[in-house]
Amino acid sequence: MSDDTLIPADSDSPAKPEGLVGERKERKAKVRDFAGRSDGLIREEEYEFGTGRSFAGREDGKTREFEFEGENDVRKFEKINGVSRYTLSDGSVETGEERDARLHLAVAAPAPAFERLERVLIGEQSAKYHGEQGTVLWSDWARYRKDGSVRQLWQYIVYLQADNSWRTFRQSDLKSLGAFDVESSHLSQRPEISFDLVMEKDNNWMEGSFRLPGESWQCMSFNKRDVADVCHKLSQWQRATTWGGTMTGISFSLPQTACVDRNYLLGAMTQVFGFSEWIEVHGPDSMFLR
Repeated sequence: MSDDTLIPADSDSPAKPEGLVGERKERKAKVRDFAGRSDGLIREEEYEFGTGRSFAGREDGKTREFEFEGENDVRKFEKINGVSRYTLSDGSVETGEERDARLHLAVAAPAPAFERLERVLIGEQSAKYHGEQGTVLWSDWARYRKDGSVRQLWQYIVYLQADNSWRTFRQSDLKSLGAFDVESSHLSQRPEISFDLVMEKDNNWMEGSFRLPGESWQCMSFNKRDVADVCHKLSQWQRATTWGGTMTGISFSLPQTACVDRNYLLGAMTQVFGFSEWIEVHGPDSMFLR
């Protein structure tokens, strides 16, 4: 059964958000208008957990949305057109794949072939960057689903000096040059910012990375919420592998009525960090940093 398939109101197997197990407290279904549609079945559910955690939510066939309370890092779960998204208690947002990796990939992994700050050569498997040299700055024990099977492998964020960009490569793409850079050579000299997603005229949410003068990369996220003004909180993400440790960053909550374009996002960063001139670069993907 696909995730987008509606379950009849009298079904004994309601669809619950991934990773949650609880007793059904109340369940009802009725036809009503939802997001401009009046021909969809809306299912409302409420679950109660022995730990005091609970959630309540609704579904109409294309959209599932749940609110959470209690001792749980998830505050909201959404699934729109098959894409899962979790809003965590610290305000950050992660996809279903990211959450799965964070929670379930803290398993024994083979030792990575490369160390942080190790100089590497890009191999012929990467046609676009074949022959370029770079420096390993971050790793990720990644999980892929393909043809019904799960594949796990090491990936690395590599700084390519030739085009001043940070790219992601698989372990098989890289070859060690037997040398290492020093940490100070990879600290920023200016305020830099990188957006993970295609920038629209108005963005409901945005993720990316940034770094301040004298510092390394951090993560950032922006989400529209029911707030009157822009607010933020400092966040941190614990890496699921022993190679990484903790990644820090910042999470913004933005008013629903705001027109969130590039200038708006840069203005929010300026309010917090005080830098009026941000240099946009192709930085590391924040999904891998977290």
